[in-house]
Amino acid sequence: MKKVLQFLAMPLIIALQITIGCLLFAFGNGAGLTFMIPIALIIYMFLGGYAFSKIESKKIKILSAVFTAALLILSFVILFAVSGYNDSTGFIVPLISPFANSFSYMFVNFEIVEYLSLPYMIITAIGSAIPVLIILISSKIFNADNKKIKAALLVVMALICVIEIGFGIKGAVSLYEDSYVGEDGQLYNAYYDVNGNKYEDNADVPYYDTQGNVYYWTYDESIDPYSDENFLYCGELTDEQGNEYDIDKVYVNADGYIYIDEKDEMQLREDIPYEVDTEWSYMDKDGNIYASILSVSYMNDGTPYTGMGNEYRNK
Repeated sequence: MKKVLQFLAMPLIIALQITIGCLLFAFGNGAGLTFMIPIALIIYMFLGGYAFSKIESKKIKILSAVFTAALLILSFVILFAVSGYNDSTGFIVPLISPFANSFSYMFVNFEIVEYLSLPYMIITAIGSAIPVLIILISSKIFNADNKKIKAALLVVMALICVIEIGFGIKGAVSLYEDSYVGEDGQLYNAYYDVNGNKYEDNADVPYYDTQGNVYYWTYDESIDPYSDENFLYCGELTDEQGNEYDIDKVYVNADGYIYIDEKDEMQLREDIPYEVDTEWSYMDKDGNIYASILSVSYMNDGTPYTGMGNEYRNK
């Protein structure tokens, strides 16, 4: 019985972290996700490392580590095989293994693999076994013979956890800044204007041109939502006098102010390489850069933001 418990020590520690992670996600209004990594590090480094250091049998340690790593990787293989990598799995990944996404993103940032490609998913699955490595390294520290080195390394472990907690707090604060609490107590995405003012509804967000005129994105609710007319309908821009403007002719400049191209003078940029994907693909006769208002939102500091190619906003 003792050997069985020792063998199950690592899987049970992983299960404890997953349970706490699910509770954080369920009751943390989304902010709990920002604390996944610091909580996991505390559990793996200290609880996991200490518990695993008490197991004397190297055979049991190896078998337990291999079994746990295989279990984590298999869980990701099944997850990807059943549902593919979509919005739902994006939330499940950090619950099972908080380090998996960070590990695979590193390969994306270095342009070794493409995001959401098969190699990316394989790397994510392999990265899910990182908790096993953390527990093994931590157990070695707890078993260190030199007390001074052991104490120094434990302090380093504690500092790493404190730093990650700081990042978690920063992430939670940022999340609340970009959200609002609904009547049901849940967090919902907030919206911002070019001045960084916060709104709960996108319909309340004012848009400004360089002359200071104010516009709102409006919709004709009389249009049948199931009609052909509504199929490509995205609303219109309406000024304070009630004048309406074709939304397809409205652009946002690099500073976040709108420009209504009533004379159809806007041109596609020719200075962007063919293979580049960017929403900032328009230019006026003076060389000013624009994006269609259909693809622009604002960050909490008022900076205009698009889904891709923001590095071309000012160049």
